[in-house]
Amino acid sequence: MNFLKTIFALSKLFFIFYFLLSCKGGGDISVISEDPFIREIKDSTSELNVELGVFKNISPELVPIRIMPIPDSDFLVVLDYVTKSVVLVDKTGMEYSKVGGPGRGPGEFKGMGRIHIGADGLLYVMDSYFRRYNIFEIDVENTELRYHTTIVPKPDLNFRLQEAYVTESGRFGVFNQITDYQTGENSYYLYTIDETFSPIERLLEMPGNDKLKLSQVFFINNSVGQSTYWDLDGEWFYYINSHSSVIKKYHLKTGKFKTIQYFEFGDRKNSSYNITSLNEILERLIETNPPVGEAIENSKTLPLFGGFIVQDNRILFEMYYAGGENNIFLLIDQSSEKVSFMEVPPFFRRYAMQGHVIYGLGNTGLHDRQIKFLNIYQ
Repeated sequence: MNFLKTIFALSKLFFIFYFLLSCKGGGDISVISEDPFIREIKDSTSELNVELGVFKNISPELVPIRIMPIPDSDFLVVLDYVTKSVVLVDKTGMEYSKVGGPGRGPGEFKGMGRIHIGADGLLYVMDSYFRRYNIFEIDVENTELRYHTTIVPKPDLNFRLQEAYVTESGRFGVFNQITDYQTGENSYYLYTIDETFSPIERLLEMPGNDKLKLSQVFFINNSVGQSTYWDLDGEWFYYINSHSSVIKKYHLKTGKFKTIQYFEFGDRKNSSYNITSLNEILERLIETNPPVGEAIENSKTLPLFGGFIVQDNRILFEMYYAGGENNIFLLIDQSSEKVSFMEVPPFFRRYAMQGHVIYGLGNTGLHDRQIKFLNIYQ
């Protein structure tokens, strides 16, 4: 058990290290030319105009790692890396309430992971180290966050809760299972969960992520390999593969399953331009972990996507960033099936969408991280 905790802790540390290094000196990346794949998308898709802004009243002491707009309000929840706190701010960045803090006790954090606002109106924040959820009440009227309770899941030994959802039809969780400790191979599963967020009934199986072996017992995600991403919109659970434009969605209440595709891309061929760009972006990571550089050099193809989110029947795809002055997002309105693109800063991560505004983190390092927003003009 201690061995597994050590491996999981090392994996978490490596993920943080990778995330920060991937944000190294965004303005210093050499622009050799434009990625042909990105150029192709621009030439074949209509462009949305966006305006980039920053929160003018945000505290310079705040180091945000995740952000979530509160539905039907002018407030957002921000997770602060330094103080391990959950902070309530308005849309100028003004701070109104703070809960949490470092520690092992109820409502405290050693690591901070995913956040979710449930159908019950409660705020669920994962402690990524202890693999538990601290739950808080959101009082918008009195601009206050209050500690509610802590839930400690009790899955099987080789199961780890990745994310929990509370919807009108029940509780659901995505779990990661290592299926082969010799290769690091894993799978993801969607389950119904009980009041302790422990698994009850399996609903879906999803592919795991391609791995790189760094030692006999330590594996990491391959940055140019295949990955699975998921999100929730109402009662629809969505998931995609990083190398495919096929979208799969599962209705949590009815069990209805759909496969949809609004655009089609062929393989994204790796090129000398991409290799040079990725080697520069991940330079320090490659220096300490040579298999990362070898994977970039040897890969014939690159991911199409680096992530996605779904909100109000709209899907926002982050194209995998492999160099260039800017990255692009694709926005799909499922009602009209219209597909548009927008140019975004290259390191615009951990984003969330509300109405015609996209909130995210503009990163150039651990202590140079800003909450930014994109106003979308139709």
